[in-house]
Amino acid sequence: MEKAIRDKIVNHQLHNVDKFYRMFSGLSSMLDDYADLTIYLTIHKNSKWKKDNPTTARQLANSWRDFNDELKDAEKYQVTIIHDETPTGFSMSIEGLSESSIREKIEKFMKSTPQKTSVKSQSQSLVYRGYFEDPE
Repeated sequence: MEKAIRDKIVNHQLHNVDKFYRMFSGLSSMLDDYADLTIYLTIHKNSKWKKDNPTTARQLANSWRDFNDELKDAEKYQVTIIHDETPTGFSMSIEGLSESSIREKIEKFMKSTPQKTSVKSQSQSLVYRGYFEDPE
């Protein structure tokens, strides 16, 4: 897949769908490739996300296919799920806060967030493959 097309798809997904998973559900996903009618994704999840891995793989693959016209013809998916306790995102209300207060809140959050390298050894990585429609 061309980098420019991939970047367009990723940007659309992150700003319209994935940000909600990241901020509120302990889940994030990234498109690794789209080739031979197969969507390749990597999903990071932490214990905040309660669904099992096969359901998660299918749900996020469907999300990428359903919300991106460039992926609508996909027949299969391959999803790598990485479980670690690194936060996937956050949200905060900034109404009435000064720029310096916002910066302080973000810096405080970042300092309290474990770095991915510190939890990498505790991570689990599993690969799930499936069809969007049952093959005949």
